[in-house]
Amino acid sequence: MSAVDLRRLLPFAFVLLAGCSTHAHDRTICAIAENVSQEAFLTERAGILKAASPQGLTVDWNGPDAANPQRQITLIAQATRVRRYGIVVTPAGGAAIDTALENALSRGIPVVLTRDATRLTRQPHLSSVLEDYGAGARLVTERLKKIAPAKGTVVILGVDNYSDNSVQRLGAVESAIRRDCPQLTVARPIEAPFGSGYVQIAAEHALKRYPDLVSFVTLNARSGLGAETAIEDRGMEHRVAVISFDASLPLLLRLRRGYVDAIVSQNMRGMGERAVANLLTDREGRTYPQKVTLAPILITRDNLNEQATQDWLQFNEDNPS
Repeated sequence: MSAVDLRRLLPFAFVLLAGCSTHAHDRTICAIAENVSQEAFLTERAGILKAASPQGLTVDWNGPDAANPQRQITLIAQATRVRRYGIVVTPAGGAAIDTALENALSRGIPVVLTRDATRLTRQPHLSSVLEDYGAGARLVTERLKKIAPAKGTVVILGVDNYSDNSVQRLGAVESAIRRDCPQLTVARPIEAPFGSGYVQIAAEHALKRYPDLVSFVTLNARSGLGAETAIEDRGMEHRVAVISFDASLPLLLRLRRGYVDAIVSQNMRGMGERAVANLLTDREGRTYPQKVTLAPILITRDNLNEQATQDWLQFNEDNPS
């Protein structure tokens, strides 16, 4: 081969070498939240960072600022193209996400689903660190037995039929209340998938419709805020309790003030830490449980200031311990 031919091939050689280097030595985890504006996912991010840093791994944390499967699909495709060390994602739903994840898995990129599962079948490099829906529902009924021992109505508020997480929580809570609190009547669940203002209107209608209402059980922080506002506006905060899933700063403030009774808070830090452990183990070629569930805790005014609760809620990535 002549010197001229070698010079012509040289640029292509550099491209090939650069590509191999990126694929072989990439130490970046692609972490994709369902909603980057929600505190729960900031807490998960802190857990991911805590586990990744000592291993020399960096974290590319991204995601939509509202439930947006297409944005997640784009990020998964980008991570697959550059062959990230692994992908951690809380799926927003949709078969298209499964297709994007299948593509990553087929290239040997480990994927960890956090909080919610998808319809993907069991396969190599895929694992899940999921919410324990049954444990969360039991926390709700234990609280209801304490605050509403007599007869009354419970309204489950904030159902989003397009969210698998919402549907799973609804089924678990309905079943648990009927089983553990037979003295209470579970009203027809109220759909309210939009902003807290829409939830507030739905809650106001429920307050009028059910004069024996003893508690709202809300399936997310947005619904909890809307229900609390409706109750406070009517001066009924000492008669109707709000038990909400998912902690947010506005909801925690209202809990401290006594306007929210309790919050079922998921172990998002633990999910982030366990997800990184799964990626490491997969890359090392060792076996590990492909599906685990982590139980939530119940936060009330009585334990809000305890150090264990504060650590659970910590989402400051500069101090994730």
